Amino acid sequence: CSTRRWANTYSTLSVGSATHVQEFYKYIKVYPQCPANDLLFMNMTAQLARASLLPTNKMFKQMLKLEKHMDELLLREGYTGVYASRGMEILACQNHKFIGKFRKYKRKQEMKRFAKETKKSKKEVSSCRMV
Repeated sequence: CSTRRWANTYSTLSVGSATHVQEFYKYIKVYPQCPANDLLFMNMTAQLARASLLPTNKMFKQMLKLEKHMDELLLREGYTGVYASRGMEILACQNHKFIGKFRKYKRKQEMKRFAKETKKSKKEVSSCRMV
């Protein structure tokens, strides 16, 4: 019943979405439903709702870390066809404009990582040729 009380409190204050948290639990099955997790994910929906008003790279970086963490958990548990990116969409209350900005940030980070790895591999190849 404490979960219901917290859900009512957050709904009343309009800082979290209990329905989106329930949808998140149904989709991503690696997190057990308990009052602590309920509060955590309610807080995340509230933070993502606030961040959607003024998104920052720092917030996107934290979202990317959470998404990677969820992907690792899903792989470890052996779930297939369940993606952390969809879980992030649910937690962000399916705010497509905000998710679009996050995907753009994510693409840029992947391009930076790829460019860094390419540069590193080119250095290794050129150093091997000199020997």
